[in-house]
Amino acid sequence: SAESLEAVMREDTLLVSIMAVNNEVGTVLDTAALARVAHEHGALFHTDAVQALGKIAFSVGAAGVDAASFSAHKVGGPKGVGVLYLKTRTPFEPFLVGGGQERGLRSGTQNVAGIVGAAAAIEHAVRERGAFAARSMPWRDGLYERLCASPRVVAAATVARGDEGFAPHIVSVCVRGVESQTLILQLDLRGICVSGGSACSSASLDPSHVLAALGTPRNLAQGLIRVSFGEQTEQGDIDAFVAAFEDAVS
Repeated sequence: SAESLEAVMREDTLLVSIMAVNNEVGTVLDTAALARVAHEHGALFHTDAVQALGKIAFSVGAAGVDAASFSAHKVGGPKGVGVLYLKTRTPFEPFLVGGGQERGLRSGTQNVAGIVGAAAAIEHAVRERGAFAARSMPWRDGLYERLCASPRVVAAATVARGDEGFAPHIVSVCVRGVESQTLILQLDLRGICVSGGSACSSASLDPSHVLAALGTPRNLAQGLIRVSFGEQTEQGDIDAFVAAFEDAVS
């Protein structure tokens, strides 16, 4: 929240970087309010908007950010293509120098096919965002209800039906008495791919720091799994997942 950010800002804070949508439990953050706090303290504000792109209403202008990053593969584009938005006159020191490509921000021969593919995927995702959200949110709400009907399953965060404070495509639950990796492998054997939280830290043996911050007991957090929907997801896929999940935890 803006209040919690205000509490940790220091005189020497130069940059604040916060996700627009938490990639483990799907919380949608108020980037505009957070950016205002950063700017009031003379700091720049960057947001990781990877999970926001094509999933929620998001505008770099409305968000008031100085920088934002996106990933093409999250919206069906080519893997390995990232997008960095920089507001005019935002200071930036490039990591790669040489030929001066991409306005001197990242030297090196451009991946033309990747760039074109990313642009097409992003354009499509933004255009279809409303339809995607309208289709996905009932699935999200229904899946939470179906999974949490089991006494062994607890929602990682309290998500009310129709709650737009959470992304429409992410469902995270904790399963009592089982570790994430065991359940992930059991589901994989049944043709279902899920994760044990953030892909950035899924190899870590420690429970999610996000769940720790939410006050989730360590033994329960160790059973976290995250399910997410894509544009090609259908109701039959969700039904197949629920059947595989119930079989795996029985």
